[in-house]
Amino acid sequence: GLNSPFDNTRPFIQILTPTNGSLWNTNFNLNITYQNTRLNISKYNITNSTGGLIQSGTNNSVYDNYYQFTDSVNVAGLADDNYTITAYAKDSVGYESTEQSIFIVDKTDPLYSNIVEYPTDPATYSPSQNYQFNITWTDTHLDEVILEFDGTNYTDAVQNGNVFSKTFGPLATGTHNYTWYANDTLGNQNNTGLLSYNISQATTILTLTIDQPSWSVINGTQTNVSCYADNAVVNISLYRNDSLTGSSV
Repeated sequence: GLNSPFDNTRPFIQILTPTNGSLWNTNFNLNITYQNTRLNISKYNITNSTGGLIQSGTNNSVYDNYYQFTDSVNVAGLADDNYTITAYAKDSVGYESTEQSIFIVDKTDPLYSNIVEYPTDPATYSPSQNYQFNITWTDTHLDEVILEFDGTNYTDAVQNGNVFSKTFGPLATGTHNYTWYANDTLGNQNNTGLLSYNISQATTILTLTIDQPSWSVINGTQTNVSCYADNAVVNISLYRNDSLTGSSV
């Protein structure tokens, strides 16, 4: 805990910047203050998660009552990691204080993998088909995933762990263009670039039937001829000698 600035037995230290648990991807300046009527030594160390020394500062004084470090921290030169600031102070009669704060460096853009389309491209049109688009995003501090599909942004992709899925109902035939986007809480971002998904028109099989034993009938015999399609997408028209005799419309 923090020590009272009015307690002259031990120096009072405050690490104002960076705050404990804060995330950084740009350079910043420290703000560490030390108070005591008899400050003698004020210093700090920044270490990485394995204890390696990254940066330090020391001020030796006699009977100072206040000191502040505002050194710049070069985040651009740091690897993604957890870093610990340890601030230490000692007064002229030997009383000591220590405070710590941990900050996190994250400069890595979200990474994507496993782009999956179902049915696989190219798909065949069906009026009852659902189309699912999946992607895996990996990031320690992932914040938002957006799917831009045919010019419309969707933020409601279903998340299951690192996998994000968006399902559409029947889609028209042709080429559909889409892009996945992601950003984390520090503003690091990435996208897949333009992707495409193709849906082909279904091939229709027509079947003619007659209510007679064979297609050879005696002239004048009343017959009924029917035409069936293997899907409900097409409209059927039946002609006899170039004259329309029936239609499904």
